[in-house]
Amino acid sequence: MNDEDEHLFIILFSYRTTYKVVIGHTPFQLVYGLHPLLPTMYLLPSKPNEHVDPKPIKVLTNRLSKLEKLQENKLITHDLVASNQWNRSLCH
Repeated sequence: MNDEDEHLFIILFSYRTTYKVVIGHTPFQLVYGLHPLLPTMYLLPSKPNEHVDPKPIKVLTNRLSKLEKLQENKLITHDLVASNQWNRSLCH
């Protein structure tokens, strides 16, 4: 099975946040007017002796759990909608 669509977001984000010499900015900067905040900026210090603030990591962890719960709700809703459609098709 082809799963290119699952990786498209990552590929597009990489392209949009890569500096372009010709335009002097990233496409993200041109659209939003600011520098993108990359996920690794929360997790890894940019300098060897720089302290990592635990608060952004906690924020990301909380956000991830909310996204996982949202995904679970999406799957449940999808199953309910499919079931309702199936039941309606049997009635008609």
